Amino acid sequence: MFWFIIICNFSIILNHEIEKLNVTLIKKYEGRQSILFMIYINPLNKTQLKLLEDISEYKEIFKNITFGYIDLINDIKLLDYFKLTNTNDSGVIVYDFKNKQFYIKEEISNYTILETIIKEINYKKLNWNTNSIIEKIFYLVTGKRYGKLAKTYLSFGLCLFSIIFYTGMNIYSKRMERLAIEKRFKIK
Repeated sequence: MFWFIIICNFSIILNHEIEKLNVTLIKKYEGRQSILFMIYINPLNKTQLKLLEDISEYKEIFKNITFGYIDLINDIKLLDYFKLTNTNDSGVIVYDFKNKQFYIKEEISNYTILETIIKEINYKKLNWNTNSIIEKIFYLVTGKRYGKLAKTYLSFGLCLFSIIFYTGMNIYSKRMERLAIEKRFKIK
């Protein structure tokens, strides 16, 4: 029975013609400078295999995206590189080799999340990570990946801090000026 389940699972994987990725294949795609859509799954989990089946439909529609999967059991070192927090559930790693940016979404449970990510890639609205120092600081402080939004949040925070600091300094200097005037004209 066990072998039958394994053979059925691998036949599902082979029927959808999505490549199992490893380090050498990823380096091959790097040379092409394409977008690589990697879903990481446990091949023994039927619900995660269903996600792989759903992705195969998009392979023919979006020719500019290369689809592949990573085995959660055998290729765990490949996933450790991206510092994933939950490697028990399936997830998505999208890497744009041309612009050297990536996107990670953990805990993918249904098809609509995958569909949303693929459409955001196509419409160029995906919040990519560039691995800049600001993004790394936000990740260390909050534990979340903010991507390019980290720069927006930092700019907003610095602007807000500047306004508060300027207002505080302005109030302080006006009070000091008033005290100096009162001291000068004070009658003894």
